[in-house]
Amino acid sequence: MNDVEKTKEQLFSQKSAGDRFSDVLRGRFGDLRFRREGGEFFREVSELGDFLAQHVAAVGAERAIQDFQTGLNLLNGYKKASIIESIVELAEDGDFGEKSYAALVSVLKHYPVEVIKAYVKKGALSNIVLSTKDNSEVDTDREVFELQSRLK
Repeated sequence: MNDVEKTKEQLFSQKSAGDRFSDVLRGRFGDLRFRREGGEFFREVSELGDFLAQHVAAVGAERAIQDFQTGLNLLNGYKKASIIESIVELAEDGDFGEKSYAALVSVLKHYPVEVIKAYVKKGALSNIVLSTKDNSEVDTDREVFELQSRLK
């Protein structure tokens, strides 16, 4: 399992925080890089995973990934082009791959986890409003309220 897959599992798993942390420790045991450099990164990823856990359980991993990608795009300003490839707009396709991973690594270098959480929440709210505003059968206000209750 590579770093992208491990990060995806940490962020969008329905496992408890303790189980995810145990998986990381088992997967990285003996890896000097984890103890020296990756420890802080995976602590932050674990914190984001805890933040997203109820959301993933409620809407599924694909939708949660789309919301996450929207949040990263909002944080990076939806840049169409940049010499820094990791801040170029992500396709909000629900697939956590190399580009989503690179964007996450980049934002974690420049922003505290609380800021990233706020933008992921804004992305999720934006996606709810855009996807339900023209559907009279869906109570958008209720959806927004439920999302705000989940993403605290």
